[in-house]
Amino acid sequence: MMARWAPAVLLLLLVVGSGWLMQRLTEAPQEEDAELRHDPDFFLNDFVRVSMDDEGVPAEELRAKRMEHFPDTDTHELLEPHVLIHGDDDTPTQVRSERGWVSADQSVIILQGRVYIWEDDDEGRRRLEVLTSNLTLYNDEDYAETDETALIRTPSGESRSVGLKAWMAGNRLELISQVQTTYDPKKTP
Repeated sequence: MMARWAPAVLLLLLVVGSGWLMQRLTEAPQEEDAELRHDPDFFLNDFVRVSMDDEGVPAEELRAKRMEHFPDTDTHELLEPHVLIHGDDDTPTQVRSERGWVSADQSVIILQGRVYIWEDDDEGRRRLEVLTSNLTLYNDEDYAETDETALIRTPSGESRSVGLKAWMAGNRLELISQVQTTYDPKKTP
């Protein structure tokens, strides 16, 4: 009786084995999948990058709690980035956010989540604060912009706006729409 079922069992084993072999042959190798995925190839903790001007003086510093590089796009993602933009005076404009993204050519930094911008005077007093979110910083132009709500505070008042453009080198802000300002001339330095 066993001899009668032997060819059927053998045929069934051949079918199952062929199916398994076909599946293994059609799967892509793991190395090719890694190149197509958006996975970091390296990371740095407590990352610091300093860009110098033509005279060898720091022009900009980019710091982050963690930086990850992605080879498929040659971009970087940042955790808790902190940007310092050095101008003509001794105190830099500083920008912090929750997360960040840096373009492949490093000309664009997108600061994501809550963004805090500030400048102190020579004596360490806050002369400007900006609270906003999702700010795009264009390094080559010392220019930044957002379409989000922004709160701007100075010693003499505060302004609220939807949308903001900032020229860092010229210390100029442009408030885009729905602007509301409170000004106290007694507090003007």
